[in-house]
Amino acid sequence: MPLKVIWSKESLRQLVDIEQFISKDNPDRALKFINKLIDRGESVKDYPYKGR
Repeated sequence: MPLKVIWSKESLRQLVDIEQFISKDNPDRALKFINKLIDRGESVKDYPYKGR
């Protein structure tokens, strides 16, 4: 059975805050950074023991 990553409301709010902060200096980089964070978070479903 495939695993599913569930993002909390707080974690999503924090991603928005991070994106807004970085966007002040570099909007393109902010989007790339947030996408990388999301990709890494989502990778847990494929590699649940990653980082142990």
